[in-house]
Amino acid sequence: MNRLNWIAAGSLFLSGAALATTTQYAATLNSVVSTGASGSARVTLDDVALSIDILVNFSNLSAPATAAHIHCCTLPNASVVVPFTGFPGALSGTYHQAFTLANFSTIQADLAGGTAYVNVHNASFPGGEIRGTLAPVPEPASYAMLGIGVAALALLRRRLPGR
Repeated sequence: MNRLNWIAAGSLFLSGAALATTTQYAATLNSVVSTGASGSARVTLDDVALSIDILVNFSNLSAPATAAHIHCCTLPNASVVVPFTGFPGALSGTYHQAFTLANFSTIQADLAGGTAYVNVHNASFPGGEIRGTLAPVPEPASYAMLGIGVAALALLRRRLPGR
């Protein structure tokens, strides 16, 4: 195997190592009724473990939270696809839960479709006080590793005799 093949193989190995089995989505939760409440959500899907990890931070709700979940796909016909069991009944707080999904591929497709959103409800606003659409978070490590591999190949190609 010549030097170019070794570098190409090494670049592919390193760029493959950066490919994760997880996909992250994030949302900024804004008040849909102008109360000043806000929050953020991060959802991580693991396509090997068929699991979801949910992290929600929220603050300044007008009444304690009564429920929260991921809805899909668009209003007015959106339905709850992932309920957040044990969500804190508070004005401000953090919710972090990870669990396995029986319907993983459906949830994965809903999130990839770009119309799923996190909604936090309370007694004052039973339709939800804060809400945010989940959008994919790019994985910078994959792009960086690919760039390093391409740069190494270009540099080696310039140094090979006969070029």
